[in-house]
Amino acid sequence: MKLRRPLATLNQFCLSATALLCFGVAAYAQTPTAQPAKLPEKKTAAPDAPATIENSRRVRGSQVDPSTALRVNYGFKAWNKSPTQVDSASILMREGSSGRLVQINLVETDPDSSVFSGLYSINWQNIERLKTEFYIPPQDLLETNEGLKKLSAMITGGQLKRNPFILRRTPSGAQTIEVFDTREQAQAALKAYRAEQQIALQNKKIPSDQQVETAKLAADLKEKEAAAAAVAERIRLEQLEAKRIADLLAREAELNAQEKARRKQEAQQLAADALALYQSEKYPEATAKFDKAIELDPDNKGYYFQYGVSLYKTEQFNRSLVLLNLADGPQVNQVEKDYFIALNHFRLKEYDNALASFDKVVAAKNAEISPSAQFYKGVIFFEDKKWDEAKNAFQAVLDTSKDARLDERAEAYVEQILRLQQFELEKSRKWQLAATIGEMYDSNVLLSSDSSLSQGNASNVEGYRSLFSGSARYRPIYEETKEFAVQLDVLTLYTLDKSFQSNQSLRDTDPTVATLTLPWSRKGLLFGKGYKLDVAPGYESIWMSVENSENKQIISSVLLNISNLFIMSDTLYSNFNVEIRRDQSNLSAPTSDDDATAIKVKLTNSNLHFLTDDKSKILTSEIALTQNQAQGRNAIYDRYDLAIGYIQPTFWDTTSTLKLGYFSLNYPSKIGARFDNSYTMTAGASKKISDIYSAGLVTSYNINSSNDEANQYKKWTALLTFSALYAF
Repeated sequence: MKLRRPLATLNQFCLSATALLCFGVAAYAQTPTAQPAKLPEKKTAAPDAPATIENSRRVRGSQVDPSTALRVNYGFKAWNKSPTQVDSASILMREGSSGRLVQINLVETDPDSSVFSGLYSINWQNIERLKTEFYIPPQDLLETNEGLKKLSAMITGGQLKRNPFILRRTPSGAQTIEVFDTREQAQAALKAYRAEQQIALQNKKIPSDQQVETAKLAADLKEKEAAAAAVAERIRLEQLEAKRIADLLAREAELNAQEKARRKQEAQQLAADALALYQSEKYPEATAKFDKAIELDPDNKGYYFQYGVSLYKTEQFNRSLVLLNLADGPQVNQVEKDYFIALNHFRLKEYDNALASFDKVVAAKNAEISPSAQFYKGVIFFEDKKWDEAKNAFQAVLDTSKDARLDERAEAYVEQILRLQQFELEKSRKWQLAATIGEMYDSNVLLSSDSSLSQGNASNVEGYRSLFSGSARYRPIYEETKEFAVQLDVLTLYTLDKSFQSNQSLRDTDPTVATLTLPWSRKGLLFGKGYKLDVAPGYESIWMSVENSENKQIISSVLLNISNLFIMSDTLYSNFNVEIRRDQSNLSAPTSDDDATAIKVKLTNSNLHFLTDDKSKILTSEIALTQNQAQGRNAIYDRYDLAIGYIQPTFWDTTSTLKLGYFSLNYPSKIGARFDNSYTMTAGASKKISDIYSAGLVTSYNINSSNDEANQYKKWTALLTFSALYAF
């Protein structure tokens, strides 16, 4: 069994984005230093589903944004060498301003589509906008250095004419180029795209579910009407062909033996000539000669097969079906016959009939043709959104095919299906409930009375702390590009002394934190990069018994978190976060200088550096700046954080983490200024027990040095947790 490349799942950094933020780039172009006469660079396509087109640009003089991934599509029947294999061919892209060339290798979208496509990121330096030109070169000249030099000269000398194209952009910034053979084709396509744009502008209002369903039913009805019309036409063609053959046989019966032999010999020569024309991809001429051969020798039903395949190549699908069904005899390969019958039904969108014929080809276990039949079965199931059946068909291609390009196409479909299934599953889960219980040993419990629980005063008392946390999240909106939720989080600690007795001084260190947020997310492209924006306004309340051992709300906060996730490359994901909060202190301040009411702003950049192709080993980095502008001078502070970490899977299917963190804390306005330097080493491991339950163990050692003796301490902690996450 061939194994698919594993999909990355980033459980902590961008969990909700994994189903959608899969912005693959087929190949990264190196910065070329070539002059116009030099040989072109080569790029190789990665299979990918075509993007939806929203906008269009002019055919000539178009400018490509080099920072954004670029898809190139070109349809050319002559490049479709085999109906059972995925073919490839190359085009040339030239940057008009500099003359730089790129040879782009395109891959056929399926074994017999004649449509070639590829997705690229071409990052040329010092070129703000690319003025691109496309050329369709003779393929044999691409095979040698001499041929490549000749192509460069042909372009420079004007012997190789550039092909017109249309550049289209989606609202998210994605670019698609459609290359054409003639200006008339491009203008016709541009006119159609503009009409689509106009319709889109006239229908900006988001349709209701009922409107969408009505439109879908109308489209289905139109498709069924077209299929019924095709069947009716085929019945008529069958009747005409049957009458034609009967007439030919009747006339043949009136001939003498010598004339019959002469006509059979002439028919054989015509069929041989037709086959040569077919192999030269001159399908209309081959069709005419096969038709003449049948007229001369209507008894030879082997001609019907070759004639039917030629008709398929000229897109006369109904007539091809009629002739293929008449084909018979020892010279007719039944597997090939069933395959072309299936392809005709597929092109006519008669998917049930196509599946029935593809099933026959698969059952034959033909090493060359059966994997292609499996591929088309997968495409049909994919279009019908039968994900499991489609996935099984594409996996069968991977298990049986010897065609590397067909494997790539099948693998791309499997990965897309997994993403779609994950998306549909996530969309159906509007509620998410999570809970964690934990037991911690803390060698030096800290007493904090603000929203930064890691900055408290040392109690110099060890304790055993029980942790309870839970969250409830309701997500009414979950779409490909956006989502919205309402979330409630609660955390509380309960501390006992080392004798497992309740101690009020320790109980005064236990916070209860409740947070209500309204997270909203937007996903797409920004500056040519995969991007996810999270905006989460909220309210937070902290309860403690730090004042007169009375448990009360000590801080109420209005907050806003803004997170920006960028897919910088396949090996680097970066988060740029802003947290703004207003903390209202409800504690009695001895003086106005001690009023902890504040506006706090925190800026954070965190990164995931993937060290392996399967994204299992990750280097993490983080830098943060916090400014707390309190009303009381003694509570004003600046804090700088640095951290570096490492994540990798280890034994027993656990994920292990190691992190070194540092922060510098400065109270510049405090009477008797305070300066802290804190170093923390953290090591942990987590294990997923089931789809719902997981467990973790985290240990840490912290050294905090300060010019304030109350804040100079060393401590270590060990926390064992058990968590549950249930979505429905």
